[in-house]
Parts: sequence; structure tokens; C-alpha cells
Amino acid sequence: MTDYFQILELKPGASTDEIKKAYRRLAKVHHPDRAGGNADPKTFIAINEAYEFLVDEKRRAFYEARKAKTISPEEQRRREEAYRNWVERQQRMARERAEVNASTSFDDFMESPIYRAAMVINRFYNYVFLILGVFMVITPVFIVLRDEERLIEDQISLGTILLPGVIGALFTYGVWFFLFKNKAES
Repeated sequence: MTDYFQILELKPGASTDEIKKAYRRLAKVHHPDRAGGNADPKTFIAINEAYEFLVDEKRRAFYEARKAKTISPEEQRRREEAYRNWVERQQRMARERAEVNASTSFDDFMESPIYRAAMVINRFYNYVFLILGVFMVITPVFIVLRDEERLIEDQISLGTILLPGVIGALFTYGVWFFLFKNKAES
């Protein structure tokens, strides 16, 4: 996080008057018109940003509260270690569940909650795709029936309208095949 107090060469908790005085002093030194060819516009911009941020009481209070919440390097290392331990524990638990599932028969595995949940989700998405495919077939037909005269006036070809319907029919057949026909064969 940018240290606005350091940019204005102030100690944290400086008053509004101190911020204004520091800004005026530094702006005179670093303004491109005053500093000539030695001016660094980025420095002047940083000074203005720090002033704009700190002179507003609400922003400054939020900034000081956030700055006070910074954590030490030791605390950061402790948190990273705790996170690493949590990830390792989750991975170990997942591996143990996978080993149990690998040692059971497939019929027993199909009765497990994880497999059944996956199958419910899979079925749900298959039906959603089937419904989308049906809409892709019906929508162009509905458009042709509803606006046939306007389509002729605008010289829109029937192929342009029916192409999405054909794609939808193929899509629907594919979903139907994997949902019903493929399951019946296996």
C-alpha cells in the first residue's frame, strides 16, 4: 500500500494543517514549471495524489485504519503456513476418499453420494441442453410464421432464418443421443 504520509514527508497521524503545509512546500519544489528540466512529473503527481487522499477526513480515516491493519512479516508467514497446512489436509482427505472409492466395486461406487450427486448434476445439464436445442429449432420456425411478409420485403433469405434451426436440430439430436439412445445401448 502506498505510504502517503511518507510521500508528503510527514509522520502518520499528521493534522490537516500539517498536510496542507507539506503539500504547498513540496508542490513548490516539484512542480514542473518551478523545477525546470529537473522535474519528474511522477513525483509531482504522487504528491498531489497523497494530498488529495489525506486532506479528505473520511478517506484519511479509512486509510489510517487500513494501514494500522497491516500485518507483520511473521504474521504473514504464519498465515501462509496455515493456508498451506489447510490445502495439504484437504488434498490428503480427497486422496483418502479416492483410495476408498478405488478399492470398492463399481456397483458400490455407483451408490456413493459423490457419484450420485455427479449423475444428478449431469442429468440436469443434459435436460437444460435438450430444452435449449428445442428452442433453437422452434424459434426460427416461429419467426418465419410470424413475420413472413416482412422477411420477403427485407429480402432475407429463408436459409438465413433456418440455419439456426438446423443447427438446433443437430444439437438436440446429439443431446438426445447421449441422454437416451446411448444409455439404452450400454
